[in-house]
Formats: sequence, structure tokens, C-alpha cells
Amino acid sequence: MILTRLKEFDNKICILNTNVTYKELVKSAERNCAILKKYFRNQVILLDISLGWRIVPIIIGALIAKITIVPVDLSKNPSIAKLFPSSLVLTNTNVNAEGEITQDVTNHIQLRSKDPELKEVAYIMFTSGTTGKPKGIKLTFDNIFSNVTNIIQYAELNRDDNVLIIRPVTNISAITGELIPSLLAGSSIYIKDPQSSPLSALNIISDFNINTVFTTPSLALKIISFDKKHKINTINLIVLSGERLTKDVYKKLIDHHPKLKVWNAYGLSEASPRISVKKIKDNCFETGCVGKPLKDVNIKIIDEEGRPVKEGQAGELLVHGPNIMAGYYQNGSLTKDKLVNGWLSTGDIAYMYNQELYIQGRKDNMIIKWGMNIFPEEIEEAICKHPEITHAIVFPIYQNNQVIINAKVIKTPGSQLTAEKLLSYMVTNYKDSRLWIDNVTFEESLSVTQSGKISRNLRC
Repeated sequence: MILTRLKEFDNKICILNTNVTYKELVKSAERNCAILKKYFRNQVILLDISLGWRIVPIIIGALIAKITIVPVDLSKNPSIAKLFPSSLVLTNTNVNAEGEITQDVTNHIQLRSKDPELKEVAYIMFTSGTTGKPKGIKLTFDNIFSNVTNIIQYAELNRDDNVLIIRPVTNISAITGELIPSLLAGSSIYIKDPQSSPLSALNIISDFNINTVFTTPSLALKIISFDKKHKINTINLIVLSGERLTKDVYKKLIDHHPKLKVWNAYGLSEASPRISVKKIKDNCFETGCVGKPLKDVNIKIIDEEGRPVKEGQAGELLVHGPNIMAGYYQNGSLTKDKLVNGWLSTGDIAYMYNQELYIQGRKDNMIIKWGMNIFPEEIEEAICKHPEITHAIVFPIYQNNQVIINAKVIKTPGSQLTAEKLLSYMVTNYKDSRLWIDNVTFEESLSVTQSGKISRNLRC
């Protein structure tokens, strides 16, 4: 089905990086499929993302051959390769300039039965999200294709689009939510080099007349802060995901580019990843709104006793559908914790209003102080409303049986704002004491994950 569709676009440019046509892509994908089917049917293949755009014909070939792929950044996470000591690793040494697997990989052949745990598994996605140690998420071929089918129904992509993919393919959103729908629409795609700065997106957008961009709210905000010459004005649509979009960040994007269409998508790697999307219209947006669930995705929100909550009441979000993972690789106990009767516990606190889903924050990020539940995401949003603040991360420190709420923030260039003034601003402008912070430090930058999210790993 995939190749038949891609062949329709023939000599149209597929990969903007090197002007590879769809015809050339199909030829390389078919060669990769043949090698994988013949020699590696029962093996797990590790795919080094340093290959850049050359991963595309490998991803397509592996999908057709029904081979399990593990995308990995060997420069940052070499330990993942140790989990698969006898597996083939595709790198610059055995993939040529056209993205084709070279014949010398046949020296790596090891005849063995496929691990039963990996039956029908398309990808093992290792992710730590913004907290915790990496987990191997098993996504089946049915997971991937069901989610792609639902995404295509809302994506509005076509063959006239020039698409920029910033996220590395270690993030399933880059594959299922961005790459495959763009290919099936016949769009021309630029794959950002995973080793290059995210800010290289500015020149890419300008040089390649990009009109559709997929990224995170934090990275979008960073890009416009450096866009002094309005290079991004070629963009018609920006699809944001990976972080909670606030009303203030949305306003900053629209103020910079008034004609920009902004969609706010929501998902988790465990859901392949897409769960819902909000197509923002008429500049009408409220913080955390992620729209209606996709066609085949079912949701419910429960309280701490497992009972469904009423509309407008917050609780933990559970998700069910053909896009939900098969489980965690070699981690049955965690799988049982997260999957109950096919329902995925997202760990996100959410509520429904007017048939739309709103995400408040992560359950495991929640801070309890003065007997109140406090979400750091809400404090961060409040801090960033200060005109001299661009980014903030909030976290607790526990000292002498007390909860100290700390914030690390980035100021606008040239700002003379002091910690004392910011602390005073929070108390003066917000009557809700849950939004008050105890300490603040100013930083030049904040750590981000590969996908562009601000990291919530140890920050003190």
C-alpha cells in the first residue's frame, strides 16, 4: 500500500535535503526491503539517527518487510545498543549515500527465531520523556498504521507542501505524526540534521520555502525570538506537540506571524503517539486545550478511586484504541501498571469541556504544598506572562519537612529584572498562592530533550 501510493508521485522532489525524488526513494526502499526480508527477517535492526535523511528509505523498507526497528542516537545513548548485542546496527559504515543498505551487511546474518515478545512489533522506541530512565515502548505495525490513518484524516497535507521535520526519529511523532503522513501526501520534506542546532531551522525555512513545520512550543518560541528578519513568514501551518501549549505562548506566535495557523496536538509515545488535536481558529484558544480525540481513540477521565469524573472536573486521563502500545520491552511489571484491560494510564491530569480535552499537567509532576495540589506547568505559565521572561521551569526541593518551590527562568535580552522583582510580581499579580514561588535563578539556557521539550530531569 505504501509503495503503491509513493509511486504516484514519481519524479516529484521528496527529500529537499538532496533533491531525491519519490521515484528514487521508492527504488532505494525496495532494495532495502529485499535485503531485510532475505537476510534479517527474524532480527531486530538498530537504526542510527546520525544517518539523517537516509533513514527514510530504510524506515519505508522495514515497514514493508515487517522488520522490527530500534531508532537510536548512538552518540548520546550507546547503552541502548548493549540491549541488542547481536543485532545489526545501521550506520554510515553500511548505508550508502542513497540511503540503501549495502550488501556487506549479510556478513552479520545470524539465523535464529524471532523473540516472541517482538511478534508484529514495528518499533521499539526508547524514551525517558522529560523524567526517568529510558523505557522500551513496543509499537506494532497495526499501532502505527491505525494512527497514521487517523492523522491523515485531519492533516490537510498535500503535494504542494514543503515540510520541515525538526524532531529526530527517536521520537515516534517524527515518524508516525510527521514523516509518513507527509510522504503519503506527496509533500516535499526536509529532515533536519539531528546534530545541528534547532535554530538552523530559521535558514532552512527561508532557503527551502517551508510552509509546514512540526515542533514543540518551547522551540517555536525560541525560533521566533531569533527571527529578526521574519524568515519564517513562509510558514502557513505550525503543528505543536510534546509540551503544554499556553495561551501566552500562542499569542506570542500569532503576534510575530499574524497569518500563521497553529494546531495543538497531544499524544504519548505509548499511543503511537497521537491522541487528539486542536485546530485553533479565529485566535480562540485556552491554555491546555488539545481538541477532540481522533476517530478511533477512546478516552475516559477518572478520579483517585477509579470513578469517571463529571465534565469540567479534573482527573487522570486513560486512553484506549488500536494505537495503544503492546507494552514495554522486557518490563512486564511496568506494562501491567500502565495497561489495564487495554486502557493506557497516561499519567496526565485532564478534563473535558464542550467535548474538547484539556491537559493540566503530569500527575507525577504535581507538587503538594499547604495541602494543595500544585502543577508546575501552571506556575510556569504565570511566570512567562511577565514581559521580560521567555522560558521557565519550576520544581520543588524538600528541606526540613518543607516544600520549597524553585524556578529557573530565562530573561529577554537586555532585561534588568531581578529575582526580588520577579518574586514580588508573582505575589502582586496572582492572588492564587499556589502560583507563588520561593526562589528564582536566572539562566542563559535550559536543558532540552532531543525532541525539543524542556527537560524536567534534576534541575537544582
